[in-house]
Amino acid sequence: MKLKYYLLIILIIFLFTFSAAAAEVSLGTADLDGHTQYIIQGEQNGGFKSELIFPLEQQIYHFDAAFNIDKYFVKDFKISLLKSKESYSYSGKFLDSDWLYSRYGDEKAIYSESDAYLDFRSLEAEIIFNNFYKNNSTDFNLSFGYLDQSFDFIVRDLFQYNYYNDTTVEIAGDVLAYQVEYQLPYLALNVNNNQLGNGKWNYNLKFSYSPFLAAEDFDDHILRDKLIYIDADGSAYLFGAELGYQISSSLNFSLVYNYKKFEASGTQIQTNYYDRILFEDIDAEIESEQESITLVLAYRF
Repeated sequence: MKLKYYLLIILIIFLFTFSAAAAEVSLGTADLDGHTQYIIQGEQNGGFKSELIFPLEQQIYHFDAAFNIDKYFVKDFKISLLKSKESYSYSGKFLDSDWLYSRYGDEKAIYSESDAYLDFRSLEAEIIFNNFYKNNSTDFNLSFGYLDQSFDFIVRDLFQYNYYNDTTVEIAGDVLAYQVEYQLPYLALNVNNNQLGNGKWNYNLKFSYSPFLAAEDFDDHILRDKLIYIDADGSAYLFGAELGYQISSSLNFSLVYNYKKFEASGTQIQTNYYDRILFEDIDAEIESEQESITLVLAYRF
């Protein structure tokens, strides 16, 4: 994950190399929804499968700053920060399902659910290039960005059902701690219609893709004294739509919708609390689907 530090250093140097012609600061609040999950499995003939789904129901703060460069091939530089309003606030029901093919065939063996509490942050930096095409008041340009997301969960109060012997188990207190981080450079196509003037509407559309998604996760199965690590890579698809209204020459109010889809494959290692490897090279898939709706007020200097 050293790549993110190199890219951030490059972006910071890039920012200070140019003087900004103008700047805009945006503040907002958002509702985040979706999930992040991982699946581990062995061969279906005599093997197993486990699916853990972590919910992302959160209210978050939004902050970003954009600097108008307008020099050479660069139009703007933008940095954005998203953060949970409260650390480890309730985010929904965590779901854990297990299959043991050697004993139950394709039927689910164990199902459990618990309360999940999430601390979320997201940092994004983006260089927006000059327009390559313009049609009346609509601009088309490309941008290059880097996104770093971190989800930190505490899972509590387990309810578990065993399909094999028709029994249930309930355990109060912390049962699992889970962290997952997504990092990706991306290339985006931006379509903008920014009509200047009070009382005018404007919109922005953004289509992004990355074949260089990197995902790392770690979970502490507190009840089993077990530590689990996954290292995976894959691809990401992102879409954003913003509808704004120009209140004055300095103020703009907007409604923003964002969608993200991450898919990565890799391997999992399981150890005990004494760093002894229990299992390794387990096939693993990490996936996340996210939606957010944000109300934003922007002030332009």
